[in-house]
Amino acid sequence: MRLRVSGTLLSLFCAWVLWEKWIAHNPGHPAARLVQAMQETKTLTECRTAMQEAANQRAAKFRNIYEEAKWDVMSNDYSTAVYEKGKGNSPTQEYAFYCLPSTVDPYQDPR
Repeated sequence: MRLRVSGTLLSLFCAWVLWEKWIAHNPGHPAARLVQAMQETKTLTECRTAMQEAANQRAAKFRNIYEEAKWDVMSNDYSTAVYEKGKGNSPTQEYAFYCLPSTVDPYQDPR
């Protein structure tokens, strides 16, 4: 008999970590990336709430700092991202926020 562990059962055994991945896209150059842990929560629901708040705060901060840049927040069930809308071939930035169980290494993400 095989044991199948669901996401709900998994959340009982471990904490969830909110991660932020920053990616800078500069045409003609490799993308620069940085991944860092932001917060640990007890449940996936708490982590997803923190994820949305972190993305909204990041977007609001950048909207105040960079008057010309356009920052959008996009969400789905798995992540929330803050995108800078670039013009033409100008450099752009992306901040992705996502929740992973504390047992998962975010550096193994192939993206």
